[in-house]
Amino acid sequence: MQPSTSSVPYTNGTSSTAHDNNLEGSATDNNLKCKEGKEVNGHSHGEGKETKHDKKDKLPRISNKFRKYVVVDTHPNGGASILRTDWNNIRKHFDTEERMEFAKQFIRLGLAESNGVPVFVIGVLENAASYLVDVFQYLHDKHPQLPVKFSGSFLDKKACTCSGWLTHNKQLVETMPFNSYYKQVMETCHHGTFR
Repeated sequence: MQPSTSSVPYTNGTSSTAHDNNLEGSATDNNLKCKEGKEVNGHSHGEGKETKHDKKDKLPRISNKFRKYVVVDTHPNGGASILRTDWNNIRKHFDTEERMEFAKQFIRLGLAESNGVPVFVIGVLENAASYLVDVFQYLHDKHPQLPVKFSGSFLDKKACTCSGWLTHNKQLVETMPFNSYYKQVMETCHHGTFR
């Protein structure tokens, strides 16, 4: 029996999306075997090399109630493993205590290593910071006189000449109130990117 190509269950309870088709059987089978026929659970791999499945066996476990909310993606350019979940789903289905437990398990899994090498390049909690205020707007509204230090005259449009910026000295540090800095940034901010 081959797993579906859309989702392969990991033995730690997470699922991969369409990338681990080298296993026969399911995560609950007692005698999982690689396609080459070498035992996985018995760890008799011949050459002594650790297979991809061995790494999964050693990963921290995710409890059954959280498994369907955790996804492991494999990046198409290089094959890096990415651990992710949507925090809105966690908030919707679990109370505060359960969310705390989920966070601990997710972080423990996200920081897991195999032979000193991280298993995941990044752990993403989508929508987890949605409740936070925009810090830039907050500082503008609540602390307009806060001094801001920045390098060079990159905000001063009058300093621009045909040959480029008048001040190329990156060691030159200027100071202005946050309110002024905010206004100049907003003049050059397009679609959320400061240019």
